[in-house]
Amino acid sequence: MQDSRQPQITGSGRETAGDALPSAQGKASPSLSQSSVGRRFGRLMVISDERRRRNGHIYLRVRCTTCGAEGWRPMSNLRGKTAGCRKCGRAAAKGREALRVPKWLYQRAQAAQQRCTNPNDASYAWYGGRGIEFRFKSPRAMALWVEENLGLHREMEIDRIDNNGHYEPGNLRYSTPAQNVANSRKAKVSAKFHAFRLKYPEVRYADATLRHLLLEGLTPEQIRERFYRPSCKPKGVYGTFSTPDQDIVSQ
Repeated sequence: MQDSRQPQITGSGRETAGDALPSAQGKASPSLSQSSVGRRFGRLMVISDERRRRNGHIYLRVRCTTCGAEGWRPMSNLRGKTAGCRKCGRAAAKGREALRVPKWLYQRAQAAQQRCTNPNDASYAWYGGRGIEFRFKSPRAMALWVEENLGLHREMEIDRIDNNGHYEPGNLRYSTPAQNVANSRKAKVSAKFHAFRLKYPEVRYADATLRHLLLEGLTPEQIRERFYRPSCKPKGVYGTFSTPDQDIVSQ
C-alpha cells in the first residue's frame, strides 16, 4: 500500500515524512482549529490548512512573500522572532557581510557627518555652519565609497580635495596630516595674510583680527576700507602684529 504521508521540513531544511495532524477537535488548540490560510508571520504566509506533527511540533505549509519559496515550518517558529525564509535570510546575511567596513573608517565618516549636520559639534561652524554638506546617504555609504575607490590606509587622513566643497563622491582623498593642514582654510589664508601685510602696512589690524577677516572671505580692499571706517573701538593698539614673510607670499 502506498504511503500517503506528506513530506515536511526539518531543522536542517531536508524534507522527511510526517504524520498528519489528527482531525479530532479535542487534540488541537482552539487557535489551530480555525483556518490560517493567508495569515502572515514576518516574510512567511500560510498557504494551506493542512498541518503535520513531528516530534511534538506542529508544522504549517508556508510561502516566502519575498522569493516565493515554499516549505514546512514549525508553528512555534512562526510565532517567535525567526519567522523568515532561510534562503532570504542567508542572502541578507551575505549582504550585511558585504556592507561591513572597518570600524575606524566608519567612525571617521560618522565624524564628518556630525561636523556638517550637528550644530552642537565643536567643528560645526567651520563645516555645516559655512555650507559644507554631507552628501552621502549615510556614514556607511561614505566608508564604502572610500574603501572601494581609495582603498584602506588607516595611517592617513581623509581630506576633501576642494576645501570649499562637500563630502561627496569624487571630492575625497587620502592625505598625510601635513597635507591636510596645508589644505585647510587657515593654511591657505596664511599667504594672503602676509601678502596683505606687505601691501597695506598702514592697516594695523592685529594678527588674529586680520586672519579672521580673511577667513570670512573679505577681500584686501574690503578689509582696508573697513579699517578706515569711524569706530569707537581702538584699532592697531592691542594684539600681535607679525612681520610679513616674503617666502610665504611666494608660496
